[in-house]
Formats: sequence, structure tokens, C-alpha cells
Amino acid sequence: MLMQLIYTENQVSTVFLPATHFDNHQIEESYLSVTGWIRDCQKNHESCCLASPTSRPKRLLDLIPPNRDISLRLIETELARNYQYAALSYVWGGPQRMATTTHNIEARSICIEEANLPRTIEDAIRISRKLGIRYLWIDAFCIIQDSENDKKEQLNIMGDIYHGAYITIAAINAHTAEDGFLKTSPLMSWCRTRLPVKSYSTFFFADSVLVFKCK
Repeated sequence: MLMQLIYTENQVSTVFLPATHFDNHQIEESYLSVTGWIRDCQKNHESCCLASPTSRPKRLLDLIPPNRDISLRLIETELARNYQYAALSYVWGGPQRMATTTHNIEARSICIEEANLPRTIEDAIRISRKLGIRYLWIDAFCIIQDSENDKKEQLNIMGDIYHGAYITIAAINAHTAEDGFLKTSPLMSWCRTRLPVKSYSTFFFADSVLVFKCK
């Protein structure tokens, strides 16, 4: 038996995993578990629904553009359909080589090459797509890093940005943006937790344990 899943509403549920490498089949099972948790929360947990924040992010990464020749682009949120997005919480670990600036923002509105993205960014995109979430907010990409006005505006509403996210992906097992967090060695683990009012739902990527807590 791969794992023992314990799920009870409004209680911490834990899965202890053997200290071994995950194969692709096991990773796919993890996605199915997370998708089921989200659906259950939406369907049965009215108290988990939070009021809409007063502010929204100015930009989002579009992970599934309508033009099939383009896999990733940066858009103004007024262009977003089905305004549901994931947000990434992660450690930069130094200057961001792929940050959005005044010099590349126009090109990024057309297309962003995925071939050389930092691993943590790659992993967040992978998770969001697997969960069927089209839009993703990442500060280094969605805030113009060499614009003091844009940084001030967006940093002032960062609490609302995370609050308004459908989910937040917390890459707590990555020390830099280059590390990645979907690690098949030694373990990949998931956690979803409901934080207090005015907060958000979060998946934590840590080590050795899979936990689901609702409310």
C-alpha cells in the first residue's frame, strides 16, 4: 500500500509517506487528492468561503492563452476571463534573472519563453495547470521590478492579492527560485490549510507528510 489517507472534515488529516522516490504515477495520485479536497471544500464547506478582497492584482500570468502557438504570457487583469487565479509564495534567494521590467513587459504581453524559467516558477506553473487554474500571480513576473510606482502600488495591496487567490502555493522547501519544490527526492508532500479570516487557502510543499486541514 502506497499511503494511508486519513480525511475527516474540520480536523487535521495526515498521510505519512515512505522515505523513497515518487514516480510519475504517485505524483498523479497526489494531484487527484488535491483536486478532490478543493471540490469537497467548494461543495460542502460554506464557512470556508471568504469575502472578496477590495483590491486585485494588476497583472497575471496567463497559463493557457487562446493562441495555441503561445504557452505563457503576461496580461493585464482586465483581459482575464474567469478571474480565478493561484498565487505563489516563495523565497527569491537573490536577484531574479527573469523579473519583469519596463524593458521586457511589452514582449511578455505577447509571449514568455518557458524553456529557461527558474525551477520554482516552472513547478508553480505545472501545479496550476494540473489543477485547471488558468491564471497565476508571481510577484517577480506580475510587478514591474524597475518601476517604483508599480512596486509601491502592488506591494501595498499584496495582502489582498493573496487573500483573493483561489489557492496559494507555498514553496517552503525551496530556498531559492532556482531550487524548485516538486522534488521527487526524498519526498513530495502536500498540505492544504484554512487560515483565519482575511487570509487564504494554501498548499504547503514541505517534506515527509501530506496534510489536509479545512477551516
